[in-house]
Amino acid sequence: MVTDLKPSPLDAAVPGPAWRVLVVDGNSVNQRLWAHMLRRLGHKSLSVADGWEAIDALAVFPADVILMDLDLPDSGGFESALYIREQARHPARPWIIGTTIHPEPEDYDRAMQVGMNDFLLKSGQAEALERALHYAEKSMGGARGASAPHV
Repeated sequence: MVTDLKPSPLDAAVPGPAWRVLVVDGNSVNQRLWAHMLRRLGHKSLSVADGWEAIDALAVFPADVILMDLDLPDSGGFESALYIREQARHPARPWIIGTTIHPEPEDYDRAMQVGMNDFLLKSGQAEALERALHYAEKSMGGARGASAPHV
């Protein structure tokens, strides 16, 4: 018997060029989960474990979007985002999304103060990631991939 299967949002190809997403997370399981969701959404990703690696990675992987864990083991996500934003040649590039599993009441405000553009709970839900990326695309005027200005 054939059932009525609805396609998953993860199975839909992303129109236009793929995003280049830098995943900055100290937990290797989270890195693999983010990479899997991004791949299923049609994007390219590179994962690193800390803020220093993120800064180095941007030299060879010009990211459109950064998923930045707020609780990094070395230089916290806030400090790393602030440094990246200060070095950026374009005010909205890369688009930085702060991520956390245990949000504190002040996290959102602090994330915005250091130059992050959005905030996402680590829920493991691809739909939340997809909405955040859609918001980023709308906010950056749709430019992504090779046509977009970078850090």
